[in-house]
Amino acid sequence: TLWSFEDALRLRKHIQDTFNKASKEVDPQKRRDMLSFVVAGSGFTGIEMAGELLEWKTKLSKDYGIDKDEVSLYVVEALGTILNMLDRKQADKAENYMIKHGVKVLKNSPIVEVNPKEIVLKSGEKIATETLIWTCGIQANGQVAEYGLDRARAGRLQTNEFMQVIGHENVFAVGDLAYYEEEPGKGTPQIVEAAEQTAMTAVNAIVADIDSTEKKEFKSNYHGFMVSVGGRYGVADLSGIKLSGFFALLMKHLVNMYYLFGVNGVHAVYHYLQHEFFTIEDKRSIMRGHLSSKGNRLWLVPLRIY
Repeated sequence: TLWSFEDALRLRKHIQDTFNKASKEVDPQKRRDMLSFVVAGSGFTGIEMAGELLEWKTKLSKDYGIDKDEVSLYVVEALGTILNMLDRKQADKAENYMIKHGVKVLKNSPIVEVNPKEIVLKSGEKIATETLIWTCGIQANGQVAEYGLDRARAGRLQTNEFMQVIGHENVFAVGDLAYYEEEPGKGTPQIVEAAEQTAMTAVNAIVADIDSTEKKEFKSNYHGFMVSVGGRYGVADLSGIKLSGFFALLMKHLVNMYYLFGVNGVHAVYHYLQHEFFTIEDKRSIMRGHLSSKGNRLWLVPLRIY
């Protein structure tokens, strides 16, 4: 699974170990099976994971003396579309970018069985792999089942417009745990802005109860969605402004720096710039390595632009 920092570290080690073992495998078919990596789920987490693998496979192949054409990457999705939080045109751009760079995107393909050496799709197709990265089927915290409260999709708590759990006016739920439909069939998304805004709704409702004033109902105000497919390509839908490629990732970096500045000021922004631009390896940024250098070569930038 890919839900936490610890998951990410474990995955990184597993992938490196897999390349290491594959470099010593003499059977070509076994080696190809080992070098098949499957990402289950095509939400933001799944697509960004696939994007990282897409770029990392080149470096790992070089480090372990493997032909990168032997590495296969799959994104397996049960639904007929990917990135369903995005505008369809933007989602299609991300999908086309991945397909162009060799990622196999399998839609309408629910996984019905997982074995140590393969997965089985509903169609009966089998994919030989030793790495399945699970990013789909987000469920609420398992403890929620013990509360005896009304639950909605994926085990989340059903709330009203004030984030009160249905049937219990003194119990509030916020963030990923809360499920409220502003529009029929469309629950609150499990994203940071929704967590912040549902939390504010709950706080205001509690204050209103204390002060015996009128409560304000939840009204979402999301500024948009963006997803990066590796460090060099991304798509974004920012309050109706649709971006892709360089400009989408530029906005992502600006948003990240704005957030970091609010958390830890200039110090955090400085280290972010160092990490993402000035010391980045393998040209994994929107500047394609033009700003990254261990020496004093930034004077070359104007020359490159020229």
